[in-house]
Amino acid sequence: ELCVCLFRLAMEIIRERDFEEPYSVSQFVEELTSHVLRTPDGKKRDEKDIDTPSLLEAFKQSVDTLQGMGEKTARRIEKLSKVCQEEERRYSANVSQVERAVSQAYHHFQELDERINGVATKVVHLGDQLEGLNASRTRAENARQIMQYFLEFFQSEQPSSIIFVDPSQLHKAAEVIHKLNFLCSDLPDKFLVVKKRIATKYANIEKELLQEFDGAHLSNRVSWMKACAEALVQFKGYKTCTRRFIEQCQRGAFQSGEIFEEIYKLTGQVCEVAKTVFPTPESVADEFIQDMFEHRLQSHVKEQLSSTTRSQEGYLGMLFNLYTKTQKTASRLEEYRHSSDSALLSRLTQAVFLPHLSTYMRKEQKFLEEKYSHLLEGYYDSVGLHKQKGGGGLRLKKGDGAGSRVGETFISDDVATMMLHENKLALKRCTSLSSTTDLSANVNVIFHVLLDYLCFRHLDNAVDLALAALPSLEPKSSPEISLFHVISQVGKTFHLLEKHFVDNVIPLVSSSPVHAECLHKKKEVSSQLEKKMDDGLDRALSSVVGWIKHILSNEQKKSDFKPEETASLNAVSTSACCHTCHFLETQRQIVAGCLDGKNRVATLMELGTRFHRVVVDHIQQFSFNSVGGMLAICDVNEYRRIVKKFDIPFLNHLFEVLHSLCNLFIVAPHNLKQVCSEEPIAFLEKSVVLSFVQLRVDYKSSRLSKYFAL
Repeated sequence: ELCVCLFRLAMEIIRERDFEEPYSVSQFVEELTSHVLRTPDGKKRDEKDIDTPSLLEAFKQSVDTLQGMGEKTARRIEKLSKVCQEEERRYSANVSQVERAVSQAYHHFQELDERINGVATKVVHLGDQLEGLNASRTRAENARQIMQYFLEFFQSEQPSSIIFVDPSQLHKAAEVIHKLNFLCSDLPDKFLVVKKRIATKYANIEKELLQEFDGAHLSNRVSWMKACAEALVQFKGYKTCTRRFIEQCQRGAFQSGEIFEEIYKLTGQVCEVAKTVFPTPESVADEFIQDMFEHRLQSHVKEQLSSTTRSQEGYLGMLFNLYTKTQKTASRLEEYRHSSDSALLSRLTQAVFLPHLSTYMRKEQKFLEEKYSHLLEGYYDSVGLHKQKGGGGLRLKKGDGAGSRVGETFISDDVATMMLHENKLALKRCTSLSSTTDLSANVNVIFHVLLDYLCFRHLDNAVDLALAALPSLEPKSSPEISLFHVISQVGKTFHLLEKHFVDNVIPLVSSSPVHAECLHKKKEVSSQLEKKMDDGLDRALSSVVGWIKHILSNEQKKSDFKPEETASLNAVSTSACCHTCHFLETQRQIVAGCLDGKNRVATLMELGTRFHRVVVDHIQQFSFNSVGGMLAICDVNEYRRIVKKFDIPFLNHLFEVLHSLCNLFIVAPHNLKQVCSEEPIAFLEKSVVLSFVQLRVDYKSSRLSKYFAL
């Protein structure tokens, strides 16, 4: 009974699955044996409960069934293969039949195409023959008509044909008279009378056509204008027609005062009309543009510049303004230019301004020189300076001594700024108004004018005045030195000049040999000013040091450093030292405020070094007891305090060594040798140390020389 159930189950599974994809053998076996291996509630049976023989029998029966199904399926496959082969054979036969039909149709099409081409060739040949016959007949007919018209002119002064009498047939008459006029050019002199009659009629018809064209233009009949222009194109008066068209287009225009904008708008309107009216609108457009430049713009430029001739500045500004606007207008008109000459508008612009550009640079240079001279004269008059006779330098007016103008630099920031501004404007004008070949040379001229007036005639004069006002090397009163302030302003002005050179000059000359020339000239000017200022600084420092010497020599007493041993040390430093330090600090502040960078460091270094030399020489003029030595140390400490503000390590070291040397004035004799062996005295020459020890009042009594014996 179990075997029967398993067999039925196997058949049911086989029918349902029908071996569709995806097919799994293990799943099929699992389904086949699930009723044997598992209980009805799905649990797996124990091995001892499985009926193995029945299971084997069920498998055998299932295998037999599968084998039968396989054989049945094989038979079906074989049958279907035969049917497929038969269908393939029939399809191949049909395809072959269709290929033969297509090949036959293609052959028929080729034959038909050849026949069509043959017929077309014959038709074209026949058309050519007919056209030749018709052209010959037309030429003969035209020749006959021309001869009839010629005969009319031969027989009478006024031809009787309707085309010469009816005004509505003016254009046809123009065509005929043009042919007759051309025919007359080959006739001998015996037809001179006829030739004159035809020429007269030719001129009358040409005149009538021009009048018709003018009338159509005034009434804005574009189609009639076009007909007249087409009739006139073969006449000599065609140029007159275009000329009149251009002139009439300008009537009533240019009333707003904005001539450049009106030229652009009017050109656009004229070009649009010319495209419709004339057979050659390109030549008409180019002729109109040329007329705008050669007549309208040229007269406008001349008129505008004539009104500014009294003012060089106004003239140059107007010239630059007009030239710039003309260039912009020319650039906008490029869209209407049809000429193959791409430089046409550029040449027209140059032609308009040629009389003015040829003299531009001379006027620019003259204007800058007059402008700069006026600025300087105005400033010098305001500060009370005037030129000396005989081409000398500047000097103060009478009653204005040097002492009353202490601190005045005679350099104007406003004048320098205006000069640079005017030079910048001149370079801007020069860039537009100079040709490419002349630009770098003109820039060089403009920059040289600036260097001449700003540096030589202003800064250099200020330096000369400051040098002339310098006190003597041994002043009798506290020196007031304006040179430091002059150097400060010269530096600021030259910085502005350098920026102007980099921003405005170099871009214009960087690719030309003039670049090197400008650099050389600027360097030459700078070197000349620097040399003068360096010489002046040396004299100024000498005056400062000379006044310090005067203070120390007049206010320092011999008894300052040899007081009584029992005297109390009340003062921190001597009065001479206090006066000196106050003056030195004032000069330091002036130098630090007026100079910058390396110039400040170098000047303070030189001042500090000279001051150190003066102090050393001053100390060595005195003898010191122990109390006086303490005062000397106090003075040196005060000098050190001031010198530290110089912020130069080398100067600090000099005064530290000086302080150590002054300590030798108060050291006990038996400790003197030990102190001299310590830094920084140990690194000094023995003669220098000995020169300070010899200043002690007990040098001989304490036999201090033995400590320095070889």
